[in-house]
Amino acid sequence: FRINAGNLFAFVLFASP
Repeated sequence: FRINAGNLFAFVLFASP
């Protein structure tokens, strides 16, 4: 998949509290 590093990092942060 194609995603920006910033978006991926933010997604991980929101996914894992």
